[in-house]
Amino acid sequence: MEDETEKLVAQADAFNERLRAAGLAEAFHEAIENSDVDGLSAVLLRLGYSDVDIAATLSNFSGVFRPKGFDPCGFVPRDKHDLESADRAIAAGYPAVEPVLSYLLEWIQDMNWPVGQRLAPFLAAIGTPLVPHIRKAFETDDEMWKYLIMHEIFLESPEVAEKFRGELKRIAYSPTESEVVEELHEKALDVLHHYGWE
Repeated sequence: MEDETEKLVAQADAFNERLRAAGLAEAFHEAIENSDVDGLSAVLLRLGYSDVDIAATLSNFSGVFRPKGFDPCGFVPRDKHDLESADRAIAAGYPAVEPVLSYLLEWIQDMNWPVGQRLAPFLAAIGTPLVPHIRKAFETDDEMWKYLIMHEIFLESPEVAEKFRGELKRIAYSPTESEVVEELHEKALDVLHHYGWE
C-alpha cells in the first residue's frame, strides 16, 4: 500500500511539473476550481493527451466535473457533505430534478456519504422515471453501486424492481464471479423473496 501511495505521489508530482513547464498550471487549477470540463480538456489537449486519454481522465472525475450550466438550480451535491443541495433537490421534487437524475443516482454509490443517506429514500419514491438511469448504472462494473441500488431502491419501489425482474433472476441464479464476490446474488434473492417473485 505504501509503495502504491508513493507511486501515485510521484505521478502527481510529474504531472504538476509538466503543467508548470508548459505554463498551464494556472489554467489547470482554474478548470478544477470552476468544475470546467471544457477548460480541463483544453489543458490536457495542450499537454499532448489524445482524445481517448482525455475521455479516460475526465471519466475519473465524473463526480467533480459537470458540463457548464448542467445544474442551474443547484440540485446536485458538490461533495458528500453537501446536504443543502440534496435538500434543495428533495424540496423541488420530481419532475424538477429530471435533468439531473443520473447525477443524483451517483450519490448512492456509497451509503456512508451523508448525501447518499439523504437522497436514497427520495430517489426510491420517484419510481419509474429512474429506470433508464438505473439501467446505465447496471451496465457499469460497479457491483457495489448495483448492490446499493437493489437495497435502497428496489426494496422500496416495487414498480422499479419489476422492470429489473429478469435481471434480478439472472443475478440470483447465474451470477458472475464479481457479482458473487460483492454478494449481489444474495441481494437479488432478497429482492425476489421480498416481492414473492422467486
